[in-house]
Amino acid sequence: MPAASVPEYFFRAHKVALIQPRFRKTVAFGKKAEAAIGIRVAEQLERRIKLLDAFPTAPLPRFEIPASLPSHVSTPEEVERCAEALRNAWQLGMNPIGDLTCTLETTGLLVIALDERSPGFCGLATSAQTDDGRAFPVIAVSRRWPGDRQRFTLAHELAHLVLDERLASQLDIERACDRFAGAFLAPKVAVLAKAGPIPAHAGMARASRPEARVRPVHGWLAAPGTGLRRHIRRNLRHHAQGTDGQRMAYPGTRHALARRDFMAV
Repeated sequence: MPAASVPEYFFRAHKVALIQPRFRKTVAFGKKAEAAIGIRVAEQLERRIKLLDAFPTAPLPRFEIPASLPSHVSTPEEVERCAEALRNAWQLGMNPIGDLTCTLETTGLLVIALDERSPGFCGLATSAQTDDGRAFPVIAVSRRWPGDRQRFTLAHELAHLVLDERLASQLDIERACDRFAGAFLAPKVAVLAKAGPIPAHAGMARASRPEARVRPVHGWLAAPGTGLRRHIRRNLRHHAQGTDGQRMAYPGTRHALARRDFMAV
């Protein structure tokens, strides 16, 4: 094809700036490392946007948070309900999400996977603005981690995009995003339907701690961990004191298996 007949959009290239990226990282992952990650994400986004511009009409919808979501979230329970409302608005049903990356991208989010060796970086959420004024919501995730951790990070960063202008100031944003991610990936009603009810003594370390409360199901679904085994050991192998003074083992196996089904890639 002669150069003169090549469509103009084939040559388009736009510089991208990341607007206030929010990193999911350790304290040891410093500013220089953040800047390096930002450059790599921007470079991938420039290539991705150039590919999208090759289509005469946009192949992805414009990302919008559904209007049915609550405008203000002030309690952890409301965080969970917000996550479930998002699943309902996107018509995801109650079954495990088969391909989370594809699901997010079909809503207009751009998902970037990075080959990052540092264990200090998990992911980030940001808005990418092109030099012609367009904005794209972006989630990046490190390929270094196991699949269930990557899924949790994707859901956690999605929570940042959803909760940033909704969350009450008294709630910790990172804990709220963890809780949102757990509820989004494994809805309470679906897990209980699969695994059965959680015993009344679940989540109590010892009866000598009267302040202990029964943890909601997302108390153990939401922890990111580094894999399922550590998480199960930490949260499912509790013991409680029976009324007769005997210790009772927490039968958490079926709940662990249910969680695995929802968190698996």
